[in-house]
Amino acid sequence: MELLQLRYFLSAAKTQNFTTTAKIYRVPVSNISQTIKKLENELGTQLFDRLGNRVCINKQGAVFYAHISSAISAIDEGVAAVAKSTARSHETLYLLALSNRDMVSTCIALFHHTCPDVEVIFEHNLQKVNLESADLIISGEDPVFDGFPKLHLLDEDFKIAISRQMLTTVHDEITPETLRKANYITLAKSKSFENALLALGKHYHFTPTITFVCEDPFYVLKYVTDNMGIAYIPSKTWKHRMSPDIALLALPDFKLERHTYLYRNPERGPSNAVEKFMDILQDISRSMQ
Repeated sequence: MELLQLRYFLSAAKTQNFTTTAKIYRVPVSNISQTIKKLENELGTQLFDRLGNRVCINKQGAVFYAHISSAISAIDEGVAAVAKSTARSHETLYLLALSNRDMVSTCIALFHHTCPDVEVIFEHNLQKVNLESADLIISGEDPVFDGFPKLHLLDEDFKIAISRQMLTTVHDEITPETLRKANYITLAKSKSFENALLALGKHYHFTPTITFVCEDPFYVLKYVTDNMGIAYIPSKTWKHRMSPDIALLALPDFKLERHTYLYRNPERGPSNAVEKFMDILQDISRSMQ
């Protein structure tokens, strides 16, 4: 069992799409499919259900994901710790991600394979950051970053994610009353998700009942699939994660958009690391259009 094999699995589990994983790692789809099949043979069980041209992580895959994701995180932290303890000097890339953290995390993984000697400092709390030290900021429109050169990354609507089974119980229609009575599942430490739910509640005159706050998008959608609530999620960034058991619905009388930009700190000098990271991040955002 190889480390890259496990990284392919983690990405495929998150995206539930071998083609998207292949684009992220810039390899043929057949590489992903064969690697996952080899992993399943080693484990003696299928990790994904194949549904025509689609794949959906199954119960065994979810169990494996829960253990492997923390293990890979520990490995990455160990590698980072060793790198920090070495005496040799190396370049540092300082990132502040206030939006689309998952997309940025994917970019960091790819960047690390390309530039392993560059230390990446990743922060997502503006209050903890000396803004002058950040090389790149990923955020929505924010007056804090007025005067910073910016590149447009992504526009997307928020939509309701609901299990198809639950949808039948409300006669295939999301009404204001359905929204008021629903339990909500959301993502931890995400300002855009927090603001989206507040905007939804304000429009329909209710306070959302949040029953689950998840650290990982995988579990947000898993709990939706298990009929434990509904979620209000970005339609493009999360669409590739969707299983066939979840419906993604626009609200007919309310539309909330999220605009994501890449800001570059004008006080920081040019560097190859910054340019490379920007190129990879733009490639990922284009694949989500």
